[in-house]
Amino acid sequence: MIRRAGLPKPWLKIGKQKAAMSTTSKVFLLTGNNALARDKALKDLKQKVFPQGSSCGIFNYYADTFQVKTLQEEIFMPSFDQQKLIIFRGTENFQKDIKKFLSAHLEKIAAISYVVFESDWDVGALRGEEDDFFDLLLKRATVVNAVTAQNNVTVNDLSDCLRRNDLAGALYAVNRLFDSEGDFISQLIIGMLTSRAAYLVAAEKARVLNLIFQADRSIKEKGNNPKLIIETLLIKILKR
Repeated sequence: MIRRAGLPKPWLKIGKQKAAMSTTSKVFLLTGNNALARDKALKDLKQKVFPQGSSCGIFNYYADTFQVKTLQEEIFMPSFDQQKLIIFRGTENFQKDIKKFLSAHLEKIAAISYVVFESDWDVGALRGEEDDFFDLLLKRATVVNAVTAQNNVTVNDLSDCLRRNDLAGALYAVNRLFDSEGDFISQLIIGMLTSRAAYLVAAEKARVLNLIFQADRSIKEKGNNPKLIIETLLIKILKR
């Protein structure tokens, strides 16, 4: 059953507090300015919506990398999995034509798949935009407000932040990882950054690899504080 606009919807907060979730809802608005908290909230959401062992096809669309034509060609394609989950990343950055398309076809999309709109803005900021598309989401979607959880941060959390170029999230993850794993985690992080550099354009790749080399040397040969060196390295790489 698909819940229609105008009917009461549950307000969820995932992180420090848990709330009952209506799994009859098929459209979700995931908000919160911490990437790690949003990722954890999304994992929790998927566990609640999709029973263990069920087949689920997951499709990610990033606001800065797809166009209306992409949606028109892909969004209604059938999935070989039992169920389908479409995740729109960076909802606050959608172009006008994307908003127009999704507003016109949201019910049709929700009829064949679960849909998550992810935003690092909070609900108040979205509502304050006086935007018809945001108004539609706030009425139609189940809102999931992701707050910073107390769970241990993992290397995968840091990897997600690096992929998003999320400096604040990466620094938070590094602090938690050093607290839980110790100084040896620095070499693992350097390895992650080196692997990531392989996908950069030539000039940026050379710049980043040189920064990584200098940081690695500072830790191994000069005995400098690994945590401080890694934090400084992340700032130099991600803050552009």
